[in-house]
Amino acid sequence: MRIPGLIVVCALLAAAAAPAETLVAMHAGSSDPVTEGWMLDYSGVSTSSGPLNDGGTPVWFIDDASLDLNSARWYRVQLSPAQLTAANASGWRMRLELRVLNAAGQGETQFFGFLSGTTAFQIHFNAETNGDMTVRVVESYPPFAGPTYTVPGGAQTYHAYELRSDGASGTASLYIDDVLVHAAYDGFPYAVPNGARWGCGTSAAMGTVYVKAVEFWIADGAVSVGAEMEAASWGRVKAGFGR
Repeated sequence: MRIPGLIVVCALLAAAAAPAETLVAMHAGSSDPVTEGWMLDYSGVSTSSGPLNDGGTPVWFIDDASLDLNSARWYRVQLSPAQLTAANASGWRMRLELRVLNAAGQGETQFFGFLSGTTAFQIHFNAETNGDMTVRVVESYPPFAGPTYTVPGGAQTYHAYELRSDGASGTASLYIDDVLVHAAYDGFPYAVPNGARWGCGTSAAMGTVYVKAVEFWIADGAVSVGAEMEAASWGRVKAGFGR
C-alpha cells in the first residue's frame, strides 16, 4: 500500500543526511605507505620500518630503537589548499588500527594526529609492562602533557583509535574501539606543515608500533580520490561523516 507523502518525506530525510566524506589517504596491511601516497616525512637515527606478518596479521612496523631525541620516523600526507579548507571548516576524521610493544624511556614515541596549519591534534601511546596500553591526549609540548587513558591488554591486541572533528568547533574527540573517551580536545599550537601523520616521534623513548590500517577522511567532497581507493578502504561503506 502506498502511503501518501512517503516519497516526499524520504527525500527530505535523505537531503538532511550528514555530508558525505572524502577519503584523502589510507594505509592497508603490509603495503609500503610511500606507494600509497604518504611521504616519509622524517627518518631519524636508529629507526627502521617495513612489512611484517604479526602472527597472521599483515602490518607495517615502525621501530624507534634509541632514546636519542632524533630517533623519529613518521609518515605524513600534506593536504591541498582545498582539502585543508574543507577539513578545517567541515570536519575531518583519522582512524588507525595498531598495537605497540617494547616501549621504554621517558614519554611516548608512537603517535598519530592531524596538523591544521595552526594546531596539532596528537595522540601518543605507551606499552605498559603489564600488557596494557596508555593513550595520551597531548595538550602541550615540550614536554608531552595531557590526560591519559588505559586500554587493558592494548599492547597485546589490535585496537582502533580515532580522532574526529566537526571542524566548526575547532576541537576533536578521541574514540577507542568506537567508544568516546575524550571530547572537546583543542590540541596545542603548531604552525607548519599541515596534514595527517603517524609513526614514531621525537622523545626520550623507544619502542615499536605495528600499524594494521590507517584512514584519513574529510567531511566534504572537495577533492575526490576515486572509487577504486574508496572500495579498498577496509571494504567498508561509509554512509556519512561521524558515523
